Amino acid sequence: MYKIYINEKPVFICSKEEFPNIKNNTYHTINEGDKLFFNNNLFELLENNSGLIFISEHPDHLYKHFSESLFIIEAAGGVIFNPDRTKILFIYRRGKWDLPKGKIDEGESIKKAAWREVEEECGIKTHQIEDHLLDTFHIYQLKSKWILKKSYWFVMTAEEEKLTPQAEEGITKAEWIAIEDIMKLIEGETYPTILDLLEELGIC
Repeated sequence: MYKIYINEKPVFICSKEEFPNIKNNTYHTINEGDKLFFNNNLFELLENNSGLIFISEHPDHLYKHFSESLFIIEAAGGVIFNPDRTKILFIYRRGKWDLPKGKIDEGESIKKAAWREVEEECGIKTHQIEDHLLDTFHIYQLKSKWILKKSYWFVMTAEEEKLTPQAEEGITKAEWIAIEDIMKLIEGETYPTILDLLEELGIC
């Protein structure tokens, strides 16, 4: 199953067996055989619904067909715990609480990119990657080009070192936040993809 955010609204591409468990009844469901295009019709459907669900016998094929009309950027980042797993490292960037991630350089492995981006954006020098957590997808417009960003996320651990936010990337804060305080602090000031990661970890 693929969950792609457009203007912070989710578009699911899935099989009947993977149909998402959604309580909100304002999602529009489409039984789609072969085609899914990124066009004005998609925006019209999203404007009048909380999200869209495209059902296909071949979700991978439908996602590939959909993504061919977009410019794809791949990024990698981390959900970083302190050693006793009581805190997570967050950054504050452009008015939103976020997690460190960045574009994968040409020839760079996904894990190396995740490790490097955490180091650059937070100033952490000693940390380790544990497990792959989740891949997230979102679409945004850059000038006249529509971008599909696929982000690979990993669980990491690091000592509670002094943090140095990367100002040139628009990061004004880098903070260790206690797990029990996270939802209260970031409510209304984060991205749905970040909430998906926290949900996968059982935090929200």
